[in-house]
Amino acid sequence: YINKDIGSGISAIIPLVLCSDKRHTYPIAKENLHDSIFSLINRNDDNDLYVRLGGIVVTWNVFQHFYPYFDVVDVNWSNELENAFLKCLDSKEDYLVILEELMAPLRDGHISVHKKGFQYGSLPVEVEIVEDKLIITAVYDNTLLIKAGDIIDEIKGMPTNEYLDKLKKRISAANVGSLLKKVARKIKVGDLNSELPVVINGNKINLVYKPFDKDANRPEPDVYKNISKKILYMNFDKIENKDIAKLLPEIEKKKVIICDLRYYPKNTTRFISSLLKENERRNWMFVPW
Repeated sequence: YINKDIGSGISAIIPLVLCSDKRHTYPIAKENLHDSIFSLINRNDDNDLYVRLGGIVVTWNVFQHFYPYFDVVDVNWSNELENAFLKCLDSKEDYLVILEELMAPLRDGHISVHKKGFQYGSLPVEVEIVEDKLIITAVYDNTLLIKAGDIIDEIKGMPTNEYLDKLKKRISAANVGSLLKKVARKIKVGDLNSELPVVINGNKINLVYKPFDKDANRPEPDVYKNISKKILYMNFDKIENKDIAKLLPEIEKKKVIICDLRYYPKNTTRFISSLLKENERRNWMFVPW
């Protein structure tokens, strides 16, 4: 074993070799002691200060040692740890929000935070942020006196822009487009059966988060779209090589081709490569040893 002093009178004693048989390692731990330790480890009351602090320590260390983009993202990760600790000491701070705000500065679109056992619901409307305004883009409840194109002026008693700014601080996203889409999604999905008070056209309305309806008549995203005679939009999350093959005569006529790469493209890398002005030889998504 090794014995290392790690400061403040604390030492780490770590075995380098463990003797064992086919059933267990030695020395054999008492079963009741094992159970009591794991009952403490598995506590999940996020109002418990030690659960809050422990969760921050575990989460922070995962990224401290395995996050590959600290040389790309401008973040003082040590300061973020201290800020998260201070927020944990305030019992009024929602633990989910604390974790989200810890993750947000990493600007990684793969990161999201979810509450275990939380039941999510969906608003009966679609929303999108356009030119700093939160726009209703579709309505699925005919009893609501609102329509597509209406602007949400207030949310939970505060101006919408102020509310959106608070949400942006809780979301990890690599670019502005992804951030705005995630903000809209965060408004769209919430605590099942809870209400979201909003003001639209001067009227106060309580939108309710209802169970997800898979059969709702929601429009599917465009695979491709002729925006004008000169502009073609292509959604690389949906489009496939067979679609591109059919579009080639149309593509040749266009002056502008919009390639939407906000999500993962399918087997269309050959077409994307043909648009590059020089050879791309870097190994994408690889981290040097």
